[in-house]
Amino acid sequence: MADDMSNNVEESSDEESQEDDSEKTVYELGYHLLSSITEEDIPTHVSDIKGIIEKNGGVFISEELPRKTPLAYAISKQIGREKHVFDDAYFGWIKFETEALKVSAFKTELDSVKEMLRYIIVKTSRETMHPIKRTYSARPSIGMRGGASSGRREKETPTISEEELDRTIEELVVE
Repeated sequence: MADDMSNNVEESSDEESQEDDSEKTVYELGYHLLSSITEEDIPTHVSDIKGIIEKNGGVFISEELPRKTPLAYAISKQIGREKHVFDDAYFGWIKFETEALKVSAFKTELDSVKEMLRYIIVKTSRETMHPIKRTYSARPSIGMRGGASSGRREKETPTISEEELDRTIEELVVE
């Protein structure tokens, strides 16, 4: 009877590991399409990419349609017998859920998409995160020396007499 129980335990742990293998994971595909594509043809190429995802068992969560954007650096791609250099591309992303085992087949098909300049697939969470927009300003150089003249200015606060402050408060207060 003890042997029967140990067999049951082993069987259930095998079933659990099979469930873990087929468990779905959330991924995000970020991609650049060639800038030589016309804007009218972009939806066709996006639907082709979605078709690859669906064919491999992917379920869509969210997406952003591609927009033309300048690249941080020029990227070259061999098209036919010619080498083309691109300074801009259409960037878009698709968030989807699929089994981890199917991602390699998905990558193989994406590699064959001629209009794809480059892509990246990352694991992510189901929630959509919005980027924080930051503004940048010039900073004083680090090598500056000196006490008060270290690049920061102290704000000068105007001095007001108590009588002037009371008058200002009375003007602001509406009875």
